[in-house]
Amino acid sequence: MKRARWLAAVALLTTAVFVPADAQDKIFRVTGGDPIVGTIERVDDAKVYVSLKAGSTSINRAQVAHVEVPRPAALDEAAAAAEKGRAADAVKALDPIVQKYRGLPQDWIEEATVRLAEAAAAAGNFAKTRAVCADFHKFYPKSRFAEGVRASEAEALYAEKKTDDALKLFEAIVAAREKELVPSDEEARVLGHVCLRIGQIYAAKKQWEKALDHLLRVSVIYRQNPGTTAEALLESAGVYEAMKNPADARSHLEELLQDFPDSALAAKARQKLKSLPVPETAEPGKT
Repeated sequence: MKRARWLAAVALLTTAVFVPADAQDKIFRVTGGDPIVGTIERVDDAKVYVSLKAGSTSINRAQVAHVEVPRPAALDEAAAAAEKGRAADAVKALDPIVQKYRGLPQDWIEEATVRLAEAAAAAGNFAKTRAVCADFHKFYPKSRFAEGVRASEAEALYAEKKTDDALKLFEAIVAAREKELVPSDEEARVLGHVCLRIGQIYAAKKQWEKALDHLLRVSVIYRQNPGTTAEALLESAGVYEAMKNPADARSHLEELLQDFPDSALAAKARQKLKSLPVPETAEPGKT
């Protein structure tokens, strides 16, 4: 399913954090010294604007080493929307937060930007996807989430039927990341979605072996996202069926139902199982 990639990727956003009512933002400068303490009101490409107890001030972005901003409760709304597959609602909750703290160096702001790009792509808002991705590359060029953002850009191309362009981006992500002997959970999550998309593209081209090569990577190696894994099992069953291999098609559908009985794809898997020929059983005394 199209939203599977970001449905399970909300761990940081859903982490409960107690924020005192009087909590304030802290801006630490590259030159060191005491932080600026106040309330960040807005940012632009050049400056960060802060309200103080007495008056206000601004600081050039280039002077900001990092910030400590209390995690907004509104992120819970985004996480809840993501968990229920409501991409547009996730965008609505995330967008004002990401825009207010656009590009500031703090982990939850960085990841919220990634999730906004993913949610916008899943919602079909590709202009928003591209704008958020451009900001991400600008402000977080060395981020550990970079592959996720590139995958969102490729997802937009895929949804717009620019399949060959999407395939190039997807395959570049795999080529770069599979050099790692042990990818992180975040990298494996992204690789799972990317390999699913590559498999779907090759299946549409009826290049069955290439399709299976990537779909099986998801169901065997990159199982971090249950939704992505279930979809890969359903897709690979379809490929096996097209290759006149009903036994393996049945095996993958049964694995989907056994491992992911609550999947939204379970009903479709049961329906496809009924359409497959019933396996022959050996007669007594014969092997």
